[in-house]
Amino acid sequence: MSDFNKDEVHDILLAGNKFNVEIETTPADASIGLFMEGKDGLKFKPLGPNYSGVFLPENVKTLKRIKFGNTMSGSWSNGLLVGVNNKTLKVLRY
Repeated sequence: MSDFNKDEVHDILLAGNKFNVEIETTPADASIGLFMEGKDGLKFKPLGPNYSGVFLPENVKTLKRIKFGNTMSGSWSNGLLVGVNNKTLKVLRY
């Protein structure tokens, strides 16, 4: 939960699948991630990947907010580290 679209209202980003299951259990692999735009009064509007730009169909294990930028100029950007099982980290900027 963070203000991803900079409208001063908190938004929610969901991601994750479960591929590593027992043989008698099917994988939970239908998620592509979901961005829910916050509205006033704790209401949220789900946005598809074409509008939100979020497409995370992998076995996402963690999302971590980060700041990165230039300490000399003081120019900072917000981002998310996306931890995917057995893959390299992804970075989403917002």
